[in-house]
Amino acid sequence: MSLRHRKVMMKTDSLALKSGIAENYGNRAWSILPILLEIRRMESLFDSVEWCWIPRSKNRVAHLAASIGIGAVHR
Repeated sequence: MSLRHRKVMMKTDSLALKSGIAENYGNRAWSILPILLEIRRMESLFDSVEWCWIPRSKNRVAHLAASIGIGAVHR
């Protein structure tokens, strides 16, 4: 698979996700393990992947979108 973007920066407001990407499973967030494994598989397609954590208080739009998504899942 050939991708145009060789260096990417990923941003998340989930510390559980960012910790899991760094292979720190201390938070026991086992429900996201399949997602973490897929992310790691996809990371190998790029030369460089950098992860940044942004607190939800600094990213209200993303937090609102996540809240709507969680509400839709639980209906």
